Amino acid sequence: MFNEEEIELTDTERAALAALPRERTPSDLLEGRVMNELRSRGILSPASRRNNRVATIALRSAAAILIFFAGALTERFVSDRPTKNEIAPTQPVRTAQVELWI
Repeated sequence: MFNEEEIELTDTERAALAALPRERTPSDLLEGRVMNELRSRGILSPASRRNNRVATIALRSAAAILIFFAGALTERFVSDRPTKNEIAPTQPVRTAQVELWI
């Protein structure tokens, strides 16, 4: 809320603020205990990260393929549908190109 420029501190307040303890680094013992606990729970291990990465890539690929085919099918159904002004023919219309391929 306040910027340091806006706050006017007295010399006593500045000295008290400077005397406050700064961030302490955790001891090596504490860091080791936390890391061991995370590894024992399976939260932190190289194998779990690799498996998660493979699963993430597989899921994203499957989602991309699904979205692509959903869009292709939607386009096909929308483009095949007759509009209001267009009369749907009762007999299939055969052109020369269609008959060549039959």
